[in-house]
Amino acid sequence: MNTSVHAPSKKETENGAPFDVHSSNAITLKIGGSLHGDILKSIQAPLPQKARALFLGLVIALVSCSSPAEKVRTEEKALTDAKEDLNKAQENLDADVAQFRLEAERKIANTENDIAVLQVKIKNSRSKRRAEYEEQIAVLEQRNVELKQKMYSYRAESNESWEAFKTEFNSDMEELGTSLKNFAVSDND
Repeated sequence: MNTSVHAPSKKETENGAPFDVHSSNAITLKIGGSLHGDILKSIQAPLPQKARALFLGLVIALVSCSSPAEKVRTEEKALTDAKEDLNKAQENLDADVAQFRLEAERKIANTENDIAVLQVKIKNSRSKRRAEYEEQIAVLEQRNVELKQKMYSYRAESNESWEAFKTEFNSDMEELGTSLKNFAVSDND
């Protein structure tokens, strides 16, 4: 998580709101302090919907506080709660990634076994198309290796990107599985 502190620009303070919601789902919270002037604390990380709603609710509650010191304490509490929610969301995302990787490893290992069985069939085949079969199975084996590398190199940045990755990866694995199931070695040609 990247946290930055800087003085507000004219544009940042013009609307007078104690927070801004950016298109990246990051929330900028303006914390006012009578001795130190206005400062901005920005959480530059994607916030899940629940964390964003909680954070915004807490910020709205801040506006109704009576004293500046009370507002600062409430804003600090809101910021702490939002960070905790963000950390929990990240932990959940990390757990989902770990579980998915275990399942993907199992699928990849099964695919490797299916490829090995087909390679033995090709080796034992007397078909005139043996060289063609070897080329086709090499392509499928390379695709399996690429999917394995893709799985291990992926770093989840947000729930949205992770869900998109899982959908694409599962589709690619299914396509590879279908290609392997449809692969037939015949001795008759």
